[in-house]
Amino acid sequence: MSGKDNKKNNKTRKIVKEGVNTLKENYLAILIGVFVFFGIVGFLFSNKAPEGPSFSDISNEGILMGKADAPVKIIQYSDFLCPHCAEFSQDIFPKFKKDFIDTGKVRYEFRSMAYVSEEKEGSKVSALGGYCANDQGKFFEYQDNVYKKLNIAINKENKHPKRNDIFLKKDIKNIAKELKLNEEQFNTCLDDEKYSLKLQEVGLKASKHGVTGVPYILVNGHAYASSISYSGLKALIEVGLNDK
Repeated sequence: MSGKDNKKNNKTRKIVKEGVNTLKENYLAILIGVFVFFGIVGFLFSNKAPEGPSFSDISNEGILMGKADAPVKIIQYSDFLCPHCAEFSQDIFPKFKKDFIDTGKVRYEFRSMAYVSEEKEGSKVSALGGYCANDQGKFFEYQDNVYKKLNIAINKENKHPKRNDIFLKKDIKNIAKELKLNEEQFNTCLDDEKYSLKLQEVGLKASKHGVTGVPYILVNGHAYASSISYSGLKALIEVGLNDK
């Protein structure tokens, strides 16, 4: 073999060797990249932010308002014949809604009960009417209307839910008419007591939660048993927000 051929072969071997080294370097870089990628993924999944306290008691038993992922969950047990519930609805709820529900801080659930008087028609009928109004997307309008009428009955007509028949079936149907609901649908729902079982379920849940009077409010599962005031409710909500 001539010197010229040897020189050519040496050059070829050098090129091949450099190519192999380049492939090794590229392979090593790819391998390192793969390990780094999966390492980062593993780190992210193993160190994801802890979830907040679970609150599974927001259910179909009540009427919901607010963002589903709000940090504070509030349940209110109420009776449409309850004077203090009417006060909460008219005096406290509008500001509470503006400050906490509309701003995405609170998920609110209203649970209707037949609590005030089992002997009077009004507790059960008005509660059933609320669920029927909710079928047409008008629960909170219904709630506001009913409590305004309760305040009038108590303050102007000198009637008391435990002594007088307030909110007979005909009264509840008139409220549906005032709200311009589909009367046929609403009246059928009310007459058939479509949500009677739901009302019983709420009663059982209320017993489990230790409800001894209404309005009864739970803030992230903790009972608010003192007299209801905006400042007191706000303080509890802020505690819940600071826990997040």
